[in-house]
Amino acid sequence: MGKTVITNGGPNDRAVLQGMYLHTNVPGNVYYVSSVLGSATGPGWAPENAYSTIDAAIGACTANNGDVILVMPDHNEGLGDAQITCDIAGVTIRGLKSGNARPRIDFDHANASIDVSASNVVIEGLALLPSVTAVLVGIDVMAAATDTVIRDIVTLPGEDGAGVDEFAKTVAIKAGC
Repeated sequence: MGKTVITNGGPNDRAVLQGMYLHTNVPGNVYYVSSVLGSATGPGWAPENAYSTIDAAIGACTANNGDVILVMPDHNEGLGDAQITCDIAGVTIRGLKSGNARPRIDFDHANASIDVSASNVVIEGLALLPSVTAVLVGIDVMAAATDTVIRDIVTLPGEDGAGVDEFAKTVAIKAGC
């Protein structure tokens, strides 16, 4: 029997990737994020050519297409005075793994946050680490961002270990959601 060669690259690999990594039916594109293997330009169609940030992968998604962003185990993304902006409707951001290998977002500034401004966004399987005193909001669901799902999110004790580094609010849901 001959060797099967599967090339990486392009949304046409979706069926192969679903079978290897998801075991579910995904109607849209699958993008990968890894701070270990990724780059700013992706293209994110496989772990080997992943995006280095969640925000870069969101930018590759198509609204209401059912796109899924898989955040690889051991991913660590530091947010300075910046945000991850979930501004594409219908996107799922799924952390792969649990325990110490769970993908982690470090909030390195009081203004760092994950902002959800689009509807039908799912965020799951991530760990959130406040790295400074009084991070204002971890996940901020903006007004009119309806049908947002946030599940299986772990908030880690602050980096200082003494309880000083913390979120003022882990999740804020604005009126009209």
